[in-house]
Amino acid sequence: MKLKHIFLIALIMVVITTFGAVSASHDNITADELSADENLNLESTADEEIIAEDSDNSLMEKNINENDLCADEGEFIDVNDAYIYLNQFRNEARVWQWNEDNTTKTVFNTDDANQLQPLERNSDLEQTAKIRAKELAQLFSHTRPDGTDCFTAFPDNLLACGENIAMGQTSCYQVTEDWKETNDLYSGQGHRRNMLSSNFNAVGIAGYKLNGVIYWVQDFGKLPDNSKTNTQITVTVKNTVTPKITAKKATFKAKKKTKKYSITLKAGKTAVKKVKVYLKIGKKTFQATTGNNGKATFNIKLNKKGNYKSTVTFKGNKNYSKATKKVNIILK
Repeated sequence: MKLKHIFLIALIMVVITTFGAVSASHDNITADELSADENLNLESTADEEIIAEDSDNSLMEKNINENDLCADEGEFIDVNDAYIYLNQFRNEARVWQWNEDNTTKTVFNTDDANQLQPLERNSDLEQTAKIRAKELAQLFSHTRPDGTDCFTAFPDNLLACGENIAMGQTSCYQVTEDWKETNDLYSGQGHRRNMLSSNFNAVGIAGYKLNGVIYWVQDFGKLPDNSKTNTQITVTVKNTVTPKITAKKATFKAKKKTKKYSITLKAGKTAVKKVKVYLKIGKKTFQATTGNNGKATFNIKLNKKGNYKSTVTFKGNKNYSKATKKVNIILK
């Protein structure tokens, strides 16, 4: 019996669109089909490993056709631009992704031997993407509504496959930008790694709109008849990620001896842990250290009433650049 070894990475991010009322989410998953012998020497860093029997997943045998997909309750949107944006991204000079150490990067497109090839627009994978996009309207997950994993919807001739999903983004451009995860570190770049993978040579994309919300899918595959391969290089980089300080205006009673004021420091979805941050109020500077969630709490010992234009500062280190945030602290 042929086995398919599926490595599941569950990565969820929520962003607010420019309209403010619609939340956008996305998630990714990858799978590699390996022989039993190959699996003996495999070291996986995935969150979960699922081993499933390979089955015949052809669209014809599933009796799924375009009429079934285009039911009256929703509609498929034009995704031609999504293919353009994806391959433009793969074609960028020195396009990169973080390695697990968050200090080195894998860099592509440095020379001809290192050039990522464009992904072929594949009709079978596009049909798969349409099936999956419609299913996302029922269950936003890499698990299908019938309880099987998403790869049961894929063509059965693929050597490797992967899936990115999203919901709430309003355009092909917006969802592609979200999937790029440019400001995230390694743990938050699963979608980016799928889009830049040299292991894929084909893709199908779909967008299904229901009740004003668009459900998006990129389904990737490696076709056995494509012999093109890519090479990659690793470079050491420093201070290339600028974290974001979240700090809000706060009002305290001046007569209170100690005021507690909290901020958070994150790089994308990744908390910047165990680093010192500083809060300057007037001529006084207070220090705190971030915890595992990126949160730091200052103990402010200042009793003079006033509206202080204050600054929160992270001075940076070998992995992160300096970051600052202006904030109003009011003592009354």
